[in-house]
Amino acid sequence: FLLESLEDLDRSLRQLKSRLFVVRGQPTDVFSCLFKKWNITRLTFEHDSEPYCRERDATIVKMAHEHGVETCVRHSNTLYMLSSIIAMNHNKPPLTFKRFKAIVQQLGLPKSPLATVSRQQMETCSPPLSAAHDQQYGVLSLDELGFKTDGLTTAVWKGGETEALMRLDKKVSQAAVFLSSSTGFLESRTLFLLHRLNVDMTSASAPGVSPFPCAQGWLLSESQPRRGADCLFASPTGLTPYIRFGCLSCRTLYFTLRELYMKTRKNGTPPFSLYSQLMWREFFYTTGTDNPHFDRMVGNPVCVQIPWDHDAEALAKWAQGRTGFPWIDAVMTQLRQEGWVHHLARHAVACFLTRGDLWLSWECGMKVFDELLLDGDWSINAGSWMWVSCSAFFQQFFHCYCPVGFGRRIDPSGAYIRHYLPQLAGYPDQYIHEPWSAPDWVQKEAKCVVGVDYPRPMVDHGQRSRLNIERMKQVYQQISSYKGLREAEFSCMMDTSEAPSGIQGTTEALASLSEVRKTVTVGMATPGEIPPVRKRNFSSVEEETPRKTTI
Repeated sequence: FLLESLEDLDRSLRQLKSRLFVVRGQPTDVFSCLFKKWNITRLTFEHDSEPYCRERDATIVKMAHEHGVETCVRHSNTLYMLSSIIAMNHNKPPLTFKRFKAIVQQLGLPKSPLATVSRQQMETCSPPLSAAHDQQYGVLSLDELGFKTDGLTTAVWKGGETEALMRLDKKVSQAAVFLSSSTGFLESRTLFLLHRLNVDMTSASAPGVSPFPCAQGWLLSESQPRRGADCLFASPTGLTPYIRFGCLSCRTLYFTLRELYMKTRKNGTPPFSLYSQLMWREFFYTTGTDNPHFDRMVGNPVCVQIPWDHDAEALAKWAQGRTGFPWIDAVMTQLRQEGWVHHLARHAVACFLTRGDLWLSWECGMKVFDELLLDGDWSINAGSWMWVSCSAFFQQFFHCYCPVGFGRRIDPSGAYIRHYLPQLAGYPDQYIHEPWSAPDWVQKEAKCVVGVDYPRPMVDHGQRSRLNIERMKQVYQQISSYKGLREAEFSCMMDTSEAPSGIQGTTEALASLSEVRKTVTVGMATPGEIPPVRKRNFSSVEEETPRKTTI
């Protein structure tokens, strides 16, 4: 994807009678050489908010000044300058979305995206090109980078700005046609489609909430939103990887949404929820930019310290799609094959790994996602894993994704499972989500015997989820006691009435917990000590549809 994006950029520059120069080596070594070789007087680059990148860039800026080179840093990877948001919050990043939203609304509209570079502009800075340009500064191939390409299948996502803009134009055109032909309920239709447009482009990374029934890809045959298993497959108009790597500007998306809304709602002011997914992206960027430990539990001031288990074998089964739960295994198989999965699928496997079933650290899952996700982003990946594991930003630990029931509701026929786990294709619909419950003769007829051709479930979900709910309860009660909070304040943590944009349990009372540094050590219940489960509180473990949220 990255190489295709560079090749696409090079083609665009060729149309402007220029070329892309790809230089190999470590930045500190490369720039020191190029400053002299090319007689550089000015270095312009994009600000990267990640702590590691900021440290790297600071080194380059210092080196540039030592060589007498002027530096110019641009801020366009985010809607706003993150430093401005932090400054307006008493020089601290806002730790609740409610507070973040209040600050952003004071900032007003973000800067509009700049116009495309013209040939006239490029004429003033045309670089000298040689016949050996491709050999010296060309885009590398996978083979040259040491990757094995034998048997490599066609990628689901084609890299490059050209592809990104084509997908954006297609989706906007579909939305415009549908809206112009709609009669009645125009406002609700407009909000529905524009929200789907927003989610389709950004939801793979940022945790927002959709009040609507479908997620990735809101149009099918240019009129109907994609529902059920269909939404679990990669959309031909999806854009998350393109936003992640700058092939599509987040500001271009923001103002595209705004313009389309204004056209359909004369003199209407777009609601904040229209940009919710982009704003969650911005929120995590803000909370992570000044926190070098944002991607780990220990030393992270916003993360609850939870005594997770350590089980390398269980982690490997989860990462390789061998848990024995078809829904979970299908998701992890798609992730490994395509580098992308739907945001609800991300929720399910993340909950299963952490507080739902395996009780393994969110850091383990974050590292797997960082390796495999095409649209993986440091701040959003870490923030989302903390969020779904109830380590930060979200404390509704009694809501748990059932690895059987949740998958069955989205994919009742098992089409998604059959696609990514073909060994289970012969199972009837009623058993496809829990093949271990099928009679022996059904398993033999399907030519896939559980325990032989497909693994047995690695855990008893009902038992483990109840145990883990009790564990989380003890963790938060310990925190409440440590902080000296009153019972009413602890109850406030569980309150959903103030949750922004549907995110449950993110309250101002929770911000005070961010200062907890010590690891919480509590006497954990064992499976034989699982307390009785009251139906009123914990029926959601198996049957309740989880909140529609986005990791």
